[in-house]
Amino acid sequence: MNAQLLKLIRDVEGYNQHEFANLIGASRSTIAYIEAGYIPISPSIADKIYDAIGAERVEEISKLLK
Repeated sequence: MNAQLLKLIRDVEGYNQHEFANLIGASRSTIAYIEAGYIPISPSIADKIYDAIGAERVEEISKLLK
C-alpha cells in the first residue's frame, strides 16, 4: 500500500482526512503526512485500513490505479 492508494481509497469511499483517520484509529495529521509523502504507511496503519475497508474493497479500488 502506498500514499496514492490511501488517498484513492479515502476519496472513493467518500471520507475526508478527519473522518478516515477516526475510522481507522489514527490521527488526521498521520493521514495528511502519509498522503503528502512525508512518512510511509506503517504496517499497523495498512492493517487498520484493510480491517476498516475490507481487503476485497481495497483490491477493487487498487485496480483503478492500473
